[in-house]
Amino acid sequence: MDSGADQCNCGGPAWVVVDDTGESVQCNGWMKGKKEISGPILPIVSAVTCAMIEGEEPFLLIMHHACYYDDDEQDESLVLPFQAMCHGIKFDLTPKDRLKENGEPGTQKMVVQDREIPLTFDGRKMFIKIRRPTPDEMEDLEFYELTSPIGFQPENNTNHEDITTRRKRTDKPYKQYPGGLTMIEWRKRLAMAPDEVIRKTFKATTQMAMSLDIDNRIIPRRHHKARFPFLKK
Repeated sequence: MDSGADQCNCGGPAWVVVDDTGESVQCNGWMKGKKEISGPILPIVSAVTCAMIEGEEPFLLIMHHACYYDDDEQDESLVLPFQAMCHGIKFDLTPKDRLKENGEPGTQKMVVQDREIPLTFDGRKMFIKIRRPTPDEMEDLEFYELTSPIGFQPENNTNHEDITTRRKRTDKPYKQYPGGLTMIEWRKRLAMAPDEVIRKTFKATTQMAMSLDIDNRIIPRRHHKARFPFLKK
């Protein structure tokens, strides 16, 4: 957890990139072994990692709109609490052995979708251990979003109403839907509509389109006009 960062950063072998926004940004001072004043241009992505909490089952964390540094030696990622808070995540970054302003001891945790995730404190930073998820884990494990897929603009973030309402997702954002596209890609194509609206759109537009054997011939017959126009799309 790094409150001094400009936005979330991920990198190294612990992450699986599931979407590329097509945007990029110059990043300084975070990459391992990089000391130059002007840092490299890094892509802005959505990526998934597997969190490991002692005594608990592993689960997935999804970070949207994060800088990605593709280097196997990179062993640290950064979560900007303020970016996550805009997506409804709650933090208590006071160590358990210290008191908060109200006199109560710190709880040293973050809360995502009502799930309390304990943080480790080593005397100078709070963190959780992560690793690269396996393909089976990507399908089977519970997942939690750390940041919003809508984006993060701290310099123009005076009205939080549009992005503080968390959408509790029943489907993984990287699950494939019609056309072999992920929910993230479909959201971009449908004016950033909520996931539930997109799923209802699928049901309303694809359920009545039957797969007909006559339209699946290896050698199709030629027609001047489509006999089933709703199947063209």
